[in-house]
Amino acid sequence: MIRPGRDARRAAGRLCLVDFSGTDPSARIERLIADGGIAGAVLFRKNVASVPQVAALTAALQRIARQAGTPPVWVSIDHEGGAVNRFVPIAHDSTTAPSPTPLPSAMALGAAGDPALARLAGCVAGRELRALGVNLNFAPVLDVNNNPANPVIGARAFGDSPALVEALGLSYIEGLQSAGVGAAAKHFPGHGDVTVDSHLALPRVNHGADRLEAVELAPFAAAVRADVAAVMTAHVVFPELDPTGVPATMSGPILRGILRERWGYRGLICSDSLSMRAIVDQYGVGDAAVSAVRAGCDLLLALGPDALQDEVMEHLALAIERGDIPGDRLAETMRRLHEAASRWGIGAAPHVAIAEAVATEEHAAIARRIAEAAVTLVRDRAGMIPLKATRVGVVTVAAGLGDDTTPAFAPWLRRYHPAALEIPADDPAGAHDAVIAVTCTRGTPASSQVTTIREIHRRLDARLIVLAAGDPYDLLQFPEVPAYLVTYGPDGPSLDAAARVLVGLIRSRGRLPVALPGCTA
Repeated sequence: MIRPGRDARRAAGRLCLVDFSGTDPSARIERLIADGGIAGAVLFRKNVASVPQVAALTAALQRIARQAGTPPVWVSIDHEGGAVNRFVPIAHDSTTAPSPTPLPSAMALGAAGDPALARLAGCVAGRELRALGVNLNFAPVLDVNNNPANPVIGARAFGDSPALVEALGLSYIEGLQSAGVGAAAKHFPGHGDVTVDSHLALPRVNHGADRLEAVELAPFAAAVRADVAAVMTAHVVFPELDPTGVPATMSGPILRGILRERWGYRGLICSDSLSMRAIVDQYGVGDAAVSAVRAGCDLLLALGPDALQDEVMEHLALAIERGDIPGDRLAETMRRLHEAASRWGIGAAPHVAIAEAVATEEHAAIARRIAEAAVTLVRDRAGMIPLKATRVGVVTVAAGLGDDTTPAFAPWLRRYHPAALEIPADDPAGAHDAVIAVTCTRGTPASSQVTTIREIHRRLDARLIVLAAGDPYDLLQFPEVPAYLVTYGPDGPSLDAAARVLVGLIRSRGRLPVALPGCTA
């Protein structure tokens, strides 16, 4: 029986994963673990300085819980590959251990089309995260990205085929979980066919039951059968699945009705971040948190400002005291959290030394294999590839996907073509025999980027090669360009593979895992 006051607050804390600032435990996160009994923390780039520092940070979080006599904490992260990599800023110098292995994106795995490579990617991610003290990875993305205008998923998905997403997603889950890190399949019941970013507004998917069963739901049903550790919910409305119009995160018919009752799922259900505008603007975080738990969520991502985190936990504690969150519902979650903690060894020290698990040559070779199998030459009408030109310019057109992901491709190309130069977009056309314009977008490119590409093409004609280091859909906006190469992400292995394709050291072997109508010849 939950007593009012501290017991209710601690019970509320056990439902929450929070973020914090700094590369050491802040006074606030220490207090939330020791006094509030929170379930754990989500790491972001603001928490990363070096590999040893991350390992020390996660160990410190567990030590705080141990000394306070509270349950060990979940330490989670979004480590999807491609542009979604929280470790990118780690310095490469002689005073720090190397960065964790940068892995190509899910869509790069889709272009490679090999489940064995997807399993290896999961193994690499899991082995390195486990060595760093991370026990839950918010991956893979099981959304079927069949809408080229999707502004938030794109190359984070394996492709636009439910069968491909299922096959590669299950292999990735198997690899990740075999290394001792729980996988969180996201974003249930599907975020692939939207034109609205739920970080900014509330999307709707209006398809009927048959379509949802065959496309959106199929990969998640397979993940449940594969005993995935967690399923992350989508802040998306599915009227066919819940006519009340609430997003899946807050929907009992979707979470309890489909995941628990129909599919028999026994793992954890985790919300996406409650700080996203789809929740904040429509429902308020406190009320949404209570609704999400009542609907079936076991863990809530209470991310963002301290006031938002406090509002979530205060509303939950009050709902627990009043019985608005029934005791049997709370007991179910506590049982599942206990079982999951035992299954994944939460709080146990890593069994593998950092030097033996992080940034090994074996892992780097796997990342290179994936990238080489993925890079896709969509078209080369003028026979520009491999490069015969001696004067090659590289223009960065895209602003990147945020968080320092704008690709610097010229240094990669100079490894194999020393004369390659980074040039501004308005550089005189006559100065170069070939120009490579690098984009890195998600969803539809900005109109300014499209205009720039078209202007470069007008000046250069057949001498232009577009390299898409993000989503492959950019070509739909400038289908007239003569050569188009795709890496599906700005990670180092993928850019290196593109450079080697361009100079003829390897051939392009990837195949588009999504449709680009009218643009493949």
